[in-house]
Parts: sequence; structure tokens; C-alpha cells
Amino acid sequence: MSGRLGIYSQVGNSSSIDSDAQAYIAAASIVDATEIAAVNQLFLDLKGTGSTTNNSNIYSKFYALYPISPTSLAASAVNAVNPSTYDITWFNSPTHAANGVTGNGTNMYGSTNFIPDASGASENNFGITLDIATSSGGGVDFGSNSYIHLAMVNPSYTYILGSLGASVSGTAYALGVRTMVRRAANDMEAYLNGSTEGSKNNLGSWSFNSDPLYIFCRNNGTNPAFFSNRRYRFCAIHEGLTSNEAKDLYDAITTFNANVISAGR
Repeated sequence: MSGRLGIYSQVGNSSSIDSDAQAYIAAASIVDATEIAAVNQLFLDLKGTGSTTNNSNIYSKFYALYPISPTSLAASAVNAVNPSTYDITWFNSPTHAANGVTGNGTNMYGSTNFIPDASGASENNFGITLDIATSSGGGVDFGSNSYIHLAMVNPSYTYILGSLGASVSGTAYALGVRTMVRRAANDMEAYLNGSTEGSKNNLGSWSFNSDPLYIFCRNNGTNPAFFSNRRYRFCAIHEGLTSNEAKDLYDAITTFNANVISAGR
């Protein structure tokens, strides 16, 4: 048996695959049986029917979800929760490999095409998650101006959601899944690998700007700046998750990454 049906037969009948996972698999042209199974498990985990610690159903809280697919750079651009909406546009071809996508610290980056103030998102119910696999260099990992900002700096990692005053410092050069959320006007939290890194409650007011969020750099009014040369394995734009939900997202990402090892990682 050949084609996608043949692949599905290796992981079970296609009807056993979550319908949303199947839509992403088709959009990303994923045909490897191991990766298909990993994607299906990821969707089950995000919907609270898989193997996460708290079994939180957080699927509806994502604006964009980018599992870095071993298949290709193009597959890694697809927004898994709503393909063709907020898919990443890559510039200068970041380096794709089975273990993630890497920038060059000079001119490689991606636009998520997600514009916060045009998305229906709320400034006080918003968050970003990024799985960082290497710690070299400086620069900004993900962001737009100074209002939404994940950056590797010395001596601490910097999370910003709002003005420069709405920032939390974390462990510098620690690898893994970093999540920052703003759940209210007085509640910002930062997490590393599902555990709290810091919090802040004196945030001040802020408003989204009209620039798309960039990965591998910061979008300075449609101009990329402060480029990163690190490797990323997963990225997500979402609502302001609770601590239990942040832990479950970390679990889901960790399981996904482990499951695709035999697909090439």
C-alpha cells in the first residue's frame, strides 16, 4: 500500500487519528509514521486526553502552535491549530534539521504573521512559549518591539509582556521550554520547564502594537533586529495559561520531542 493511507495503516487506521491532528499532518505534508503518531499524541495531550500531569484541555487557548517538524522547514512553518492562518514566513532560510531550526545571528528569522492588536487577543490574557535547545550567543528569541520579548542575556534571561517595567528575570543560558504569561493587569508569570521562574504584579497598563511577532529576532516596527543564532524545537502563541496548564504544555512538548527522536531527531 502506498501514499498517505499506507502511512496511516502503520500507526492505526486514519479514523483513529484526531481530526485536528490529521488536518495539520495533511497541511504540513508529514508522511513519516513515527512523526504522525507523535503529532497525534501531541494533540491528545493538548486536549487533556493524553498523558500530561494535570490533563488540562488547553487546545482552544492557542492562537498559533508550531511543532518544529523533522519533515522540512516548510512543515515547521505551519500553524498546527489552524493551518494557513499565522503560518510562519521564513526569511533567509534558517537552517532546518531533524532536531530543530537554527538561526545565524545575522539575518535569518521568521515572521509568525500574528499581529496582536488584530488578532482578538487580550493584553491581560496572553502568553508565549518557546523550546530553546542551544544557549550560544545573545539576541532576542521572539518578540515585537519591547512589549513582547523573550531574550537570552547575561546575567539573566528576560521575559517581557508589556512595558519594560513588566519584566521577569530567569536563569540565563538554561535550556528548555520557556513560557511567559500575563493573566491580569497585576499578574505576570514566567516558567522554565513547567516550573515557576518568577512573577510580577506591578505591571502597569499597556496596549498591543500592530507589528507581527518575529522568531529569531525582535520586530522593530517591521524591521528585524537583535538576531539569535540559537536552535528552537517548538513555539506557541496562546492565552494566559494557569500554572497547571503551563506544566501540561511543557509535558506535551517534552513528549512530542521524545516521540519524534526515532523520526530523525
